Amino acid sequence: MSPPSNYHVQKIFDTYAKSQLTFVQNFAGQANELAYAECLRENHAVEIVQPLLDNIDPEVRMTAVLGLSRLAGNSRACAKQILCANNLLKGLLGQIASENKSYKKNSMKLIRNLSKHLSSCSEMILSGCDGIHAILTCMKDSDVLVREVALQAISSIAGQDPSISVLIISSGILPQIVQSLKEERHNFKLHALSTLSEIAKHNQKLAKKIVDMNTLPKAIIFLSTNYTTEIKLQASALALIKNIAKHSLTLTETVIESNIFPEVLLLMAHPDESIRYNSADVVYEVVKHSVEVLKHLTAVLKSDTDNDCLKAGTAWTLEMIGQHGAKHSKSVFDCNAVSAMIDVYIDTSPTREAHHKCKSAIQIILSKCEDFAALEQLLTPSTPIKIMPHILLKMSKMLTKSFKARRIFIKRGHLKMIQNLKPEINSHLYHVIKSVNCCFPETILQMVSGDIPESILKKLDKYVPKSQCFLYDTDIKTCNIFTNPV
Repeated sequence: MSPPSNYHVQKIFDTYAKSQLTFVQNFAGQANELAYAECLRENHAVEIVQPLLDNIDPEVRMTAVLGLSRLAGNSRACAKQILCANNLLKGLLGQIASENKSYKKNSMKLIRNLSKHLSSCSEMILSGCDGIHAILTCMKDSDVLVREVALQAISSIAGQDPSISVLIISSGILPQIVQSLKEERHNFKLHALSTLSEIAKHNQKLAKKIVDMNTLPKAIIFLSTNYTTEIKLQASALALIKNIAKHSLTLTETVIESNIFPEVLLLMAHPDESIRYNSADVVYEVVKHSVEVLKHLTAVLKSDTDNDCLKAGTAWTLEMIGQHGAKHSKSVFDCNAVSAMIDVYIDTSPTREAHHKCKSAIQIILSKCEDFAALEQLLTPSTPIKIMPHILLKMSKMLTKSFKARRIFIKRGHLKMIQNLKPEINSHLYHVIKSVNCCFPETILQMVSGDIPESILKKLDKYVPKSQCFLYDTDIKTCNIFTNPV
């Protein structure tokens, strides 16, 4: 028998090579379908495909990674199988520098999909399996799509745990992420902002690392009118600024010094709800540490603008600030923001959003206020009838406990003023006025229209509200009997 020719030998190897490529292509196609995921797992697809990652043909290697990435994205069980396979991921990522761009992109997608299903294993993926080195390699690649997918991969895992963010920063990759904010492609900027925001949200130390990279000026650029139609970019930039400002007074001051105003306030009138919400969130986080921004909010309410969304958003922000507690509520009062909201409430039609947002904000801020003098500012005949019960209800609770407050209430004419309001019987205001009146002796109520002698006023010092008095609560529309009055 004559020896086989080179042609016949080559044909055998070509057939084998083609069968491998056909197999892995079919595997990648089926891995893309959720319905096949369990069947592929049961047939040990991961173990069978693993040797192909070292195949001599780059197309076979690239397609094998593609299939594994798809399989990990469709099934948690398969993702776990890939991660637990002996040296599979470490070998796959370890050779990434010498592979083509398709292999690199598919590897980054594999990291993203594994982390999506196995967030608790992200640190092992990045550190133990050389994931962070692979991402850094791809971030420096000359191909723009490879760099984009690498940034997307790191964006998907940065927020999972502070230790992950520390690992990312320690790898030296942060400068490349910040530099991506200047890339032409929209997705680069978006993934970079998302990654930086996810890192900054964890704690003050990590947020400061982001600030130290001169990130704020680059992020604030996206708040300008040049990016009005870039909804996701603006929302992501606002989220980053919020996650920096929320940690401390020092970081808040850094944010303010970066000149975020008035752009952030103007964005509160943006037609997109996510932009309005995120910009109000920024203001809220800033004010938690520094009330300096409140003067900007008050200025918006007092301005001549007819922008309903802007004033409504401003009122909502003030409500978020004021509801935080008595201290924040007083800060809102001190900058005359409550009076400004009352003016907007009076001057706008009930059909306008600002009308309702101002009313809601006033009610919430009043409920948190513990400053008698601040409440006094609002006791004027021009105060809307619908707001007056909330003011008097809060004051009545203070009047029951303080004879000094009762003296002030009489001497400054407040008791006389409310007797002249003449509310409808059984209205909220009617019951609240009765609650206030219960804080004073009958003799004083009978003399309220004239001057009350000091000898009568002295009785207030020891006066205890009558046990049969009722305190009307407009929130629950019921009456509660005073118990153990002071």
